[in-house]
Amino acid sequence: DFVERSSQPRHPVRLTQPYYMGAQEVTVGHFQWFTKESRYTPTAERESKEKPGEKKEAIWRKFNQDQSVMYISWEDAREFCLW
Repeated sequence: DFVERSSQPRHPVRLTQPYYMGAQEVTVGHFQWFTKESRYTPTAERESKEKPGEKKEAIWRKFNQDQSVMYISWEDAREFCLW
């Protein structure tokens, strides 16, 4: 299942340099705005397009706009931060 695979760590990580961290949570509304403005297709939706006849809406879209975005991949989070 995509959600289980994307939420599991791929390998241990050691942070050796300073990094920035957001002061507030990213909401579903923020992430939806990002996908619309940047035309980014989240990983779950991109992977479902690879399977003919199966259209899968990303789980994060099912939550309220003001809730914290959940069930996105590391790649999705990275792309949001780069944006």
